[in-house]
Amino acid sequence: MKKKLLFSMLLLFVGVGMYAQSTMDEQFSNGPKFPYGWFGEGWKMKTVDDDGVVESEATENSGGFMPGGGGGMPSFNPDENPGGGGMPGMGGMFGGPHVMTYLLTPPLDVKNNEKIVLRAKKVKAEGGFNFDMKAIMGFSDTIVVVERSVYGKNQWLRVADLTHAISDDYQDFTIEGTPAGKYRFRIKSYINADITEAKGGTIDKEAPDLLVTVDSLHTRFVDYSVCDKDSTKTYIVINTGTGTLKVNIASENSKLFSVNKSSLEIAAGDSAEVDVTFHYAAGKIGKNDAKITFTPTDTRVNPSTITAAAVITDPDAWFVDFNDNKLPLGCYGEGFVVKEGVATHYDPNGGGMAAIFGGGGASTYFLLPPLDVKSDCDALVFSFKNGDGSYKGPIIDAKASVTLEKTIYGSNKWEKVTDYELTDTNYHTKWISYLEPGKYRFRFVSGDSLCIDSVAGFRIDMNAPDLLVKYNGKTTQLVNYGIARADQTRTFQLINTGTSELQLYAMSSDPNYFTLSQQMFTIPAGETQTLDVTYHHNAEALGAHQAALILSPTNCQISMQMVYLAAYTTYEDAWTEDFEPEFEIEEGEECPLPEDWTTTGWEVTKGGGMDMMAMMGMGGGAEKTWAPHTDSDAYELISPKLQAQKGDVLRFYADISSGYLSLYYRRTTDADWTYDNTYIVADSLFFIAPYTGIYEMKFVGSSVSVDDFIGFRTPAQEVALLEGKDDENAAVLNDNKGKRVNVTYDRVLTAQNDGYGSWTPTAYTICLPYEYRFGNILEPGNVKFYQLSYIDQHYRQFIFTDISDVAEAGQSYLVVVERGIANLNAYDVELLTQPLDGTDERTSVNDFEDMYFEEKATKVGEWLGTFRTISAAEADQKEMYCVREDGTWARFQSGPTEGENKLDAFRGYFLVTAEKPNAAFPAVRTPKAPKDGTYNTMFQKKGATNVEASNGIIFHPDIPMPTPTGIKELEGYTIQTIEADGSSRYFDLQGRMLDGKPAQKSIFIKDGKKYAK
Repeated sequence: MKKKLLFSMLLLFVGVGMYAQSTMDEQFSNGPKFPYGWFGEGWKMKTVDDDGVVESEATENSGGFMPGGGGGMPSFNPDENPGGGGMPGMGGMFGGPHVMTYLLTPPLDVKNNEKIVLRAKKVKAEGGFNFDMKAIMGFSDTIVVVERSVYGKNQWLRVADLTHAISDDYQDFTIEGTPAGKYRFRIKSYINADITEAKGGTIDKEAPDLLVTVDSLHTRFVDYSVCDKDSTKTYIVINTGTGTLKVNIASENSKLFSVNKSSLEIAAGDSAEVDVTFHYAAGKIGKNDAKITFTPTDTRVNPSTITAAAVITDPDAWFVDFNDNKLPLGCYGEGFVVKEGVATHYDPNGGGMAAIFGGGGASTYFLLPPLDVKSDCDALVFSFKNGDGSYKGPIIDAKASVTLEKTIYGSNKWEKVTDYELTDTNYHTKWISYLEPGKYRFRFVSGDSLCIDSVAGFRIDMNAPDLLVKYNGKTTQLVNYGIARADQTRTFQLINTGTSELQLYAMSSDPNYFTLSQQMFTIPAGETQTLDVTYHHNAEALGAHQAALILSPTNCQISMQMVYLAAYTTYEDAWTEDFEPEFEIEEGEECPLPEDWTTTGWEVTKGGGMDMMAMMGMGGGAEKTWAPHTDSDAYELISPKLQAQKGDVLRFYADISSGYLSLYYRRTTDADWTYDNTYIVADSLFFIAPYTGIYEMKFVGSSVSVDDFIGFRTPAQEVALLEGKDDENAAVLNDNKGKRVNVTYDRVLTAQNDGYGSWTPTAYTICLPYEYRFGNILEPGNVKFYQLSYIDQHYRQFIFTDISDVAEAGQSYLVVVERGIANLNAYDVELLTQPLDGTDERTSVNDFEDMYFEEKATKVGEWLGTFRTISAAEADQKEMYCVREDGTWARFQSGPTEGENKLDAFRGYFLVTAEKPNAAFPAVRTPKAPKDGTYNTMFQKKGATNVEASNGIIFHPDIPMPTPTGIKELEGYTIQTIEADGSSRYFDLQGRMLDGKPAQKSIFIKDGKKYAK
């Protein structure tokens, strides 16, 4: 007995001597318990080579290289849930940790700039795996940091990062720059680390500290889950400091959640239990919560507040347990199947690579029926677990990630409510609440093996249909028919995922190209009907054809849904390129680019990267084909020159592994490249020519290949037409008759620029030997083409109407350039050798005295063209009118010098048919009108008073037509233009333009015809 007493007193003496130390100089030789004032999670005391150490157990659980196995990036405040929130990590892979471990020093008084020194090293895990993950995956598996907090506050600041400095050998790490004050330091580690010494600061022997845990978790939220009776949970209150901790405990609602102790007194390093009980009888339907507060009497230590919550379900709420192995009414599973009493994730491919790396393939979801939330206290309760489908092996943990999403019923706009990570195969019961009242749909989204056992809560809406549209078993917003060579049909599935009958109307926004097999649908709840959408191929309608499939439910709560449709038609002889070499390429030899492609660094390779499946011995994909590939955006790939009309399509395939592809284009007339688009997903891509011309395409990207081009054309032969060169032009027309060529014509049409940004429109007459698609080449609105419609004999007016964007070969046109410059080049056209003489006869209404305005048509002349120069001598005997080089519309006439005023080739003119041609009056040239937008175009009878008038071409509706003087004395012709959209101008019998159609009874002129009202 005396020996035992003596031994006990010796221990007491040693302990007192240890506690009497003031300066921290810890050698960690105290045995299995932590030294005085120290506290650790995931650390333990050990003896290594006769030296005491404290060692992190970070990798003894399972090893690893990234945090987050516990549900996300951990929180390192001991008062917070270390597994809550954040981005899910890859903990668990190759035995990764579930939480970061930490070691707390005692409360320390630190002088200004006093050093804290730790002697530490890293060690290998016992029985663990020690892969160099930094080398394999590009991550570091060494994470060790030091933080500090003002004593009692739990507000941590990182003061040192030992991640890259710590090694397999002991080193001293010095923490400097600490301002004077009272602190606690903590060491956090993801690896096994030994600390054998800790020095610096003065231990405060009377400094308690507070930590509260429930179920071994440091948390601010305790879930009592679904309760049908009273439920009690035990809270552990730990004094992690050096002095006696006195703490008061209180519940904000003791009738709902009561505590069995109102105060505790806990010695340093000890702990005590407090029971907190939820009282079922005091609760209400839905969630029930209250705050439990632990308040230390030492005011230096912050209180800790924990929210306790329990759920009571409504007996009348919706409930499903899947025990009948049927899909419940209103539920829908994408990648889920109901079997063996659960709704379980179903992966027909068995998980594949995604499962190996801790997750499944593409996300799948399980949709709940429309549910009604009456108040924010309502709750939805569900039970699920990690299923049996995940890959599990010697180095892979089984786990599942699941996200709960919600949408307002009928809106189909989903948002995350919360997410979970299940690291075992036990069922877990979770619940949500705090939602605004309203009607919702919920879905569980998971790419892993997941089993949902039961769901209960809220109230099902039994009169709520809903629409899901799928194509090829998948939901989509775009269905691409690709490049079509014939009619093609695509079949859509219309699924009623709601709880009652669905009625909807379907339509196509462009029924000329996309037609529907049916328009009205009545779909019972849970049923599916199909809709065929057929694209009608037209080989002549080249380019992109786009429309929308519009599905409108009659239930106004359900949003209209649209699926965009696209199909493309290109030439039968379209340019193609697949980069396959003409001859076999021996192993190790380079495969060249095809002719006319250029690059600064792209290489033609077989395939676009490493086949991971083949690398891991799990098979591989189809044999790779040759294609240009690049790993760096420092290089460019430029295509050959390709010819396209505006709207033509060039399709190609991009294989993008982990990078991007940017596309640029330029025409041969452009100096710079124009950016088109950037892509990050492998797909068939389509470039639509914005203008007619000859293009080059430039590709820039990273980790990308391009392949399988089809579309546009190889450029046609170029020929040139020259102004004033009849012989050369005739040879070009004759030599290329019937051929498809590209034409350059050196005549340029231009409006007059005053040098200050204003333009005066200028008129021309043309007759081209080729079709000219001016709408594809010229800027819209800058140039207009007009064709003669008829003649008003009373006012001597030529009436012109503007045409669409194609001028036919051999026809004559009046061209008005309103601003800028227009060239007459053309692409991929066939040449005529002669204009269409005599095929365009013009008539007029000339009986002005007929008070009933009956039209009496009389042939008055022909609107013709010429492909050769017409001399003045040839034209003098004819009554020929055209827009002359000075911009005036007048009869062609000889000049004072022989040969002057010839009519050059490729012009249009009007030949008047007269009973007595020799009596035709000559024209007098008149100056241009003083106002923008009008031309003096009057022809005056020889010997008549010279009266200037400015009736003429009206370019803008806001420019008034001046009132002509002496209109009755005029014998010549003016020009009036009518727009293609049918917009008209009204005139009185004096030739004055009116503001609109006359409101009072009157006689007026419209489109050169007489009307009475």
